[in-house]
Amino acid sequence: MAEGQDIELIQQCLQGNSKSFECIVDKYQLPIYNIALRMLNDADEAEDITQIVFIKAFENLQQFNTKYKLFSWLYRIAINESLNLQHSRRRA
Repeated sequence: MAEGQDIELIQQCLQGNSKSFECIVDKYQLPIYNIALRMLNDADEAEDITQIVFIKAFENLQQFNTKYKLFSWLYRIAINESLNLQHSRRRA
């Protein structure tokens, strides 16, 4: 049932209802933060990654394929952004 609710929230958001995206953020903010925190071991950087994940998700929401789970998509964005930050740390 949660997947159907996520799809409904996405559709509402694409129709211009910004409150729907707030519901998505509220639902997934803590799990995404925890993923970034485990990877980066830095609370401030994990907060930054969490914000980046939701910004990117909002900007690319129309490209989300509803046959997949929303959390899987957000999770992948969080992993990629955390890896990017780790690589940039090593270069510096």
